[in-house]
Amino acid sequence: MNQWPQRLTSPTVKVRRLGYIVALTKILKRKSIPNLILPDVICRWSHENVHSLSSYCSGLPVVRKLEQPIVGEITTNDSANRYVNTAREMGFVTRIVQEWQNTKMGNVLEALPGTSNPFVLSLEQTFLLLKQLLVKDYDYLKTISEITRERMKISGEVICFMHKTKSLLSAKYKNAMNMPSKKALKDAIREISGWRKPEEYYAENIKAPRLEWLVDLKLISKWHQRINYVGYREGAETIFQNEVLNPTQFENDYPRRFYSCYKGLFKKPVEEWNALSIDEKRDKLSVLLEKSVKTFKPLEALDKVSADQFFTFATCLLLTEDSTLSSLEEIERDLINFTRKGELPYRYVRMISDVDRGYIVRTRSR
Repeated sequence: MNQWPQRLTSPTVKVRRLGYIVALTKILKRKSIPNLILPDVICRWSHENVHSLSSYCSGLPVVRKLEQPIVGEITTNDSANRYVNTAREMGFVTRIVQEWQNTKMGNVLEALPGTSNPFVLSLEQTFLLLKQLLVKDYDYLKTISEITRERMKISGEVICFMHKTKSLLSAKYKNAMNMPSKKALKDAIREISGWRKPEEYYAENIKAPRLEWLVDLKLISKWHQRINYVGYREGAETIFQNEVLNPTQFENDYPRRFYSCYKGLFKKPVEEWNALSIDEKRDKLSVLLEKSVKTFKPLEALDKVSADQFFTFATCLLLTEDSTLSSLEEIERDLINFTRKGELPYRYVRMISDVDRGYIVRTRSR
């Protein structure tokens, strides 16, 4: 989380339903699709699932200005490409030469259990989608959240957004450990303040998709467009607190922040990872490692999994399915201890890299 500002640049008013991001990772499961073909595939999937989208939209807690039975449908190749580019910016898909494929995180999203309606996000899918949005779009999401809580009119929202973002940028640059040049700060601010006619060209493209995402993520409990009111679920403010976090702090803090916000959706109170016995920790890690290797190994004959995939998959499933609150740091520490002692049949090869934590490989059959 060290880009300034943290924002997605590709979303427009057409990119409103996060369910399409999940669907895209399922379309690209384990195979690449040529760039020219993928939009047609997405449009076909959208058409086949239009009744699910209609059912989903009818149940949303939104009172719209216009009667719209369906919001966010993909009907053209242009809108399909906008979703693809947003998924790319979120870190779920990538294009290599002229073919699209899932990233490691895209394969994790694809593997998480869903619901009977592809547009109704499961708790597991919500966990990962929200996490990636906080990493990639924190500044815009936080500012939109603050503005809508203040119930400002649309023209004022954009102007306020610009001022708030300038202030946020200045504070971030001032507090950053590696102070960038004054020119970098001026360039970043100029990019925002140089918008022409922001009310006309940028307001809805900034506001509309993000508010719809917050609805999909169940962070917004009521959105009355006719009176310009947005109500948030209890605990939603915890999602946007303490914005200046380095990547390691965020990874360790996020599961707790997620539970604080969504604990009403859990069937039972969570148990702390560090409160488990040694045997319980080892057993849970064994199950998760087995499942991760089976799901994500790159080759049938190679029992290996990316460490980033494993830790994301493990912290998500431990919390959402097992009601065990853990952090990457805690799981990594116990994984190292168990593998070094030979109590788990795996080897963890740790890499010193901001983009790749390493990999985990099975050393012997069980």
